[in-house]
Formats: sequence, C-alpha cells, structure tokens
Amino acid sequence: MTGIISRRIRTGAVAIVCTALLVSAGISPAVATERAMGSTAVLPESTTVTPSADDCGDTLCLEWERRGGTLGKPIATSSPTVGTLDDGGPAVIVGDRAGNIWALHLSDGSWVPGWPVKTGGVVVDSTPSVSGSGDTARVYVGVGGSASPSKGGIWKIRNTGAVMWKVTPRSHPTQAGTSGVKASVSLGNLRGPSTLDAYAPTMGQLHYALATESGKNIPGFWWVAADSTFSTAALADLYGTGRDYVIVGADSTAGTSYFRSYGNGGALRILKPTGRAGEKYPNRGLVCERRTNQVVQSSPAVGPVLAEGRTGIAFGTGTFYPNQTATKFIFMINDRCGDVWRKQLDGSTASSPAFADIKGDGTLDVVIAARVSSSSTSVWALEGPNGATIWRTSVTGGVIGSVVTADLGNGYQSVLVPTTSGLRILDGRTGQIVHSINGIGLQNSPLVTARPDGTVGVTLAGYVGELVSGRVQLRSVIRHYSIPGSDGATVDDRGSWPMFHRDPQLTGTAPLTTF
Repeated sequence: MTGIISRRIRTGAVAIVCTALLVSAGISPAVATERAMGSTAVLPESTTVTPSADDCGDTLCLEWERRGGTLGKPIATSSPTVGTLDDGGPAVIVGDRAGNIWALHLSDGSWVPGWPVKTGGVVVDSTPSVSGSGDTARVYVGVGGSASPSKGGIWKIRNTGAVMWKVTPRSHPTQAGTSGVKASVSLGNLRGPSTLDAYAPTMGQLHYALATESGKNIPGFWWVAADSTFSTAALADLYGTGRDYVIVGADSTAGTSYFRSYGNGGALRILKPTGRAGEKYPNRGLVCERRTNQVVQSSPAVGPVLAEGRTGIAFGTGTFYPNQTATKFIFMINDRCGDVWRKQLDGSTASSPAFADIKGDGTLDVVIAARVSSSSTSVWALEGPNGATIWRTSVTGGVIGSVVTADLGNGYQSVLVPTTSGLRILDGRTGQIVHSINGIGLQNSPLVTARPDGTVGVTLAGYVGELVSGRVQLRSVIRHYSIPGSDGATVDDRGSWPMFHRDPQLTGTAPLTTF
C-alpha cells in the first residue's frame, strides 16, 4: 500500500491513504512506493516558527513546529494530552509507532528533560493519561498495537521520564500468553475518593484495574471481558457513591464463557468498581450492558446531556461484522443501559462522541464524526435529549480520531475535526467551515489548552510526507497554534470537550451536575 498508516482491528484492517496529504505537501503521490514505510531512524529536530502573515490568519496562528522520530513510524492514533512535568510549564505528551513517548513544552516546543521515553520499539497507539503536576506528575500509557497484540502492557512514568512500573497483562484467564494495550488508560477513583486507580482494557480477554501506587490489581480485578477491547473506558461516579463506575465499549464473538453466552457484535457495559469481587465467575459484576450486533470500538462519552440534566452515555459502533443493523449508529443510553434514542448516520461511527455547549445556551449537545470513506467524513451535531439533527457538515478527509471543541471567542464551542488530510474547524452553531489546515495527516484528536498569553492554544500531532532520497516517507510532526481573540479561561468550561476523552485523566465524563 502506498503512503499508508494501517490500523488493524481484530482480524480486519483500516487503511488510510494519505494521497491528499502528499498533494497538499507538494509531493506527487506517484513517487510513493511500498518502500516509503521503511524505518529509517532520524534525530529529533525542531523548527521554531515565528508567526507571519501567511501563518497567522483570523483563526489560527502557528507558534512552533517540531518534526522528528522514526521515518515510516510516525504519530498515528495516540492523541496528544497535556501535563505539567517541570518548571517549563505545560507540555504536550503523545506516543508514536516507533515506540517513543514525546513530551514537549507547549511554550516553545523544547523537550522536557528525560524525554522521549522509549518502549524498545513497541508501538504506542494509545493516548497517555496524566495525574499530578510538577514533581508529582505521573504519566500512564498503554503500550501495544494490533499488528503485534501480544506485545506491550501498561506503564507508569515519572515526570522525569523514569519508568516507575510496567505491567504485562495476561491475554486469557486460564491459558498462557500476554497482551498489549491499544485502548488508553483511564484514571479514576474505583476504590474511593482518596485513591487513584488506572483502568486498562487489553487486546486479550481481560481488563485490568491497577492501584497507581503499586501497579497491583485492585480487589475484583482482573475482569473477563471475553474478547479484545479497543474502547477507552469512561470513569464516572454515576450513582453518587463516591466511587467511579466503569463505562466501556466491547467487542464480542459468538460463544460461551463461564456459563455466559455472547453473540457476534459488541456491547456498552457498566461495570461495578468492585469488578468481580464477591462473584462466582470472573465475567460477572456488571450493573448492566447494552448489546449490539456490531463491535463497539467507540470510546463512550458521559455527562448531563439528557432532559433536566440527567446523565446520558453516548457511543458509536464499528464496522467489523458486515451487513449488521447496528452499523453506522450512534446510541444514547441512560445510566441503567436503557435506550434513550439511537440514530443511523451516513458513515462509520467508530469515532468517539463529544458533549459540548455548541449553541452557547448552557446545555450539552452531541457531536460525532461519521467516516463515509477514506477521503470524506460527515460531522453531525445532535440534540442531547432526543438526537434531533442540529446540523450536518461534510468535510474532506477521513476521520480516524475524534472531534474536540474550543471557544473561538464567540461565547460557544466550535468543533475541531481531525482528518487524514488536515484539520477542519466548524462553527458550533451553524456547522459552517470557518478554517482549514492542510498538509498534515491526523488519525487522532487535537489538543486544546490555555496559553500563557491568555488565548486558546491548539496542538496537532500527526505526520507529514517528506521526499527522502527520492522516496516519500512519513515523519512525525507536532504543531502548536494560538487563536487570536480567544479566552484561554474557556478551555475548562463545563461545556467544553478540549481533548480526547475530555481531560488528562481520560475520564470521558463531563461534570455530572446540571448547569
């Protein structure tokens, strides 16, 4: 395949052709060959860009750019997150397919001392999660990719880049074998408000819930999901108990495990914070589940999106099983897994939904990207309580990652859409495209942060095509932009969704109180 980053899902594959990227970068796709995916190591290099008339329009100003990593193994589905690791201020943290975990200061793109952290060549496709700040900052990351699902695990990393512990998950409850982690590690309070726990679905059959202080499974875990999981779990105190429950998508294959029957498809599950504790079988402990006849690889969004501020859970499905009725659907369920509404869109809903105040009226609505093809995506804005369409906008480029939102200075959230041919920014109220950035391939989500100058910052982490010795190769690139006239204080508004799974802990949860 030419100029492609592939993401294998189960036994199938998703291949995104970056022809549009190569053209916009001024490189003819005709020169790309199978050898373009070769792994030529390059030294990290940085270009600090001074904004100019060409780089600073009425929406985004390019502040700096850094390229580097390993040619042919760039940043792909790992989304950039944010953490303050030293006195240099907030840093963007992201993984790549060469097994590097980057940490760059958002102020100028300089490396945080001790970084990048290297996994020994094992892919990092998950999004890092972060707790603490400065000397107490800790980074948690799932290591592993679908091409080699037995490699990898769960890592905890000190702010200095020192690895504190590694856990290699079992792939099966009774058989030998290990499994990597492609979904991201969510942080929450499963044992109670005074503890911090790390929840990690794996590409095997098990889910792990680890005490962050030790890396040991907390009581009731591991837990048997009975199939691989690519959905990042949301963690939320759904019932006011002071403990977070696990809300996670799942794949499913027909069969029986521990006297429980499964069908071909998937499910959205709500799991008790105690997991299988007190249960006879290790796949018990669910509050409820909503089964579908299609895999659920979308990472769920949780928040007060329903009428009267009640909690809703939104998720999409995948495309693994052909000709299934749940394909291309987005579902909204309540906290007991009962359907509130569901809606079929015009493309794959494997992307993760966002809850945001796109109308500026203090309520949350739902935004999701539906990938129609490798070169086209529809972005849908839907009413939270009933799923009615607010607007639908077609954009060029396939969306593999997920949308996020930012207030551009208008008093409401607009939508940032990452595609394989660049970034599209849509007005939250109308869906109109107000800005585009081309020449960068994105298979993840953008990062929205507050900048020291008081404006909103947008960070993109992806890849560009470069002509090296007569061949097109893909190289990692991170770019940081500012939004003139914006207010950085809005980044943490209750109605915002500024990064993948909303916050650096990857809880996937908007504040569970009414506006």
